[in-house]
Amino acid sequence: MKTHITNLYGFIKDKEIANRQRKFAQTAHDMGFYELGLYVYDVSSDTDSELSKRLDGIIASVEHDDMAIVQLPTGNGLKFESMLIEKIAAYSNKKIIVLWHEEAYKDINESKLQHLILKQYDIWNLNEYSDKTIAALVNNAMKSEDTFDINVLNIDETLDYILEHNSSVARFGDGEMDIIAGNSIPYQQYDCNLAQQLRQIMMLQSNEKMVVCLSDVFKNRERYNSYASDFWKNHLDVYRDFYTELCTADWYGSTFISRPYMVLIDKTSSKRYFNKLKLLWENKNILIVEGVNSRSGVGNDLFDNAMSVKRIICPAKNAYSKIDVIKENIIQYADDRFILIMLGPTAKVLAYELSLAGYQAIDIGHIDSEYEWFKMGATSKVKLNHKHTAEHNFDENIIFCDDEKYNKEIIDVIG
Repeated sequence: MKTHITNLYGFIKDKEIANRQRKFAQTAHDMGFYELGLYVYDVSSDTDSELSKRLDGIIASVEHDDMAIVQLPTGNGLKFESMLIEKIAAYSNKKIIVLWHEEAYKDINESKLQHLILKQYDIWNLNEYSDKTIAALVNNAMKSEDTFDINVLNIDETLDYILEHNSSVARFGDGEMDIIAGNSIPYQQYDCNLAQQLRQIMMLQSNEKMVVCLSDVFKNRERYNSYASDFWKNHLDVYRDFYTELCTADWYGSTFISRPYMVLIDKTSSKRYFNKLKLLWENKNILIVEGVNSRSGVGNDLFDNAMSVKRIICPAKNAYSKIDVIKENIIQYADDRFILIMLGPTAKVLAYELSLAGYQAIDIGHIDSEYEWFKMGATSKVKLNHKHTAEHNFDENIIFCDDEKYNKEIIDVIG
């Protein structure tokens, strides 16, 4: 008797579902299972006869008494899935096992398939097993999801290291990984040169001069609220191979030095994190490099302990297209200033290149939104009406306040 499992190929809209199914299929292959390859396509182009022939080809290897695992959804719709299960049932008198990868899809379609299947396992609630083989498959696949050999310092350790060594910082999050993987993000269109530079920086070993930071999500995600925990779990499912390939350094700093409040369940340490952050620029002349909508520190006391503040204002979107001009202007005005950059993926490249030129530059990202939420004691992300808000990706309906202090701090505007 053989055990078979379906696997998806072709253009798949829901990449998270596809990657999860491929992970299960790879785990099953390692356990000696046989693959039933399913191509995602426009099923409506097939007549019933053509679809039947196509499915006969897919399950040609299934024999009497074989067991088959069908992973749903396939992306080809219920008609395809129903015919697939019916055909497998006709060839095998053993059993068909359905592994659901999307709870909403299961809720809608389970009853429609109920008459076709002999046994089901719900991937979202795998508490009881009557088949040791399937239990082993699920356990092995689920276990593999959290296997990362990546060491990320916590927020305190990262800030202590930066403070001790006056290090520059490049922080990598989900947006940078999207760019590396060939995708655009709301504030930055994909650029192959940017993607290549991000890859190179991400592969660096951190040292006293330059700290490369990753999101601290590779273990103990129970520290974070349910939204953040689920988001990062899905993110790692999609980009696991990229992290495995690129993140081979001994250690990384925490990207969450600029996210020390909202995602944390226990927020009692946030005040300490912000106080430690402020030590970075205490009694220093600072140069803020930010998008036109950012207005970091406007309306709060985030930078009140700095000796002076100057600002270079850059495009809110696609800043990388102006990176050479931005870098030239930073060097022109930097003098002995401590440089803080809030420019998405472009900030990583600038921080790295400026560190090579002897400057201390910190890619500090969405620190202003985090600080605003911290000051108001928010428990969910609140839109700021007078400036950019993290995760509100269109900057709509912003009403700028006429802030004389902010206006005087601006020394250059790059259009």
